[in-house]
Order: sequence, then C-alpha cells, then structure tokens
Amino acid sequence: MSGICEAQNIGFYGRSNNDDSAISMAGMTRSMVAASEVTPGEVYSIKLVIADNLDSALDSAVFLEGSSFSTDVGLGEDRTVQNGQPSVHR
Repeated sequence: MSGICEAQNIGFYGRSNNDDSAISMAGMTRSMVAASEVTPGEVYSIKLVIADNLDSALDSAVFLEGSSFSTDVGLGEDRTVQNGQPSVHR
C-alpha cells in the first residue's frame, strides 16, 4: 500500500490485487463479520453505506457473501437493480 495512499484505517485494509485478478479493484478491505441478537417481532434494519468520488478512473463496490443473510420469512422473488433498470431473477 506504500505510495498508493495514506492509511487512515490500516486495520481494515485487506490486500491489493494483481493486474490479472478476476476483480478489477486496486485494493480491498478485509472481510468483516457483523452479528447481533434479535428479538422476535421487533423491526430491525441494516444500513450499508459506500462512497464513490464519481470519477471515471476509480470505482467502489460492496461484495456480500452469498447466503450470508438468512430468514424463515418469505421475501418474494429475488430482484436486482443495475443501471437504474430493475430485473427479477427466478
């Protein structure tokens, strides 16, 4: 990371990718785990925030592990919104 940018939260820095990496991100935050006890019948929310400088040279992304959230409640069809266009995955 030396020479790329000044470290603000070095404990969260995971690694830099090689040019031949399948993920075209210059650096990645280490994997993080969050857990909490919940009370049945209570309403909870998760807020995930990411910042991007809106430039064309650098991108930001969030990757969530598949099946890392679970519930016994039916949530309907899986949906994705990409470039402002919603789609349903069956």
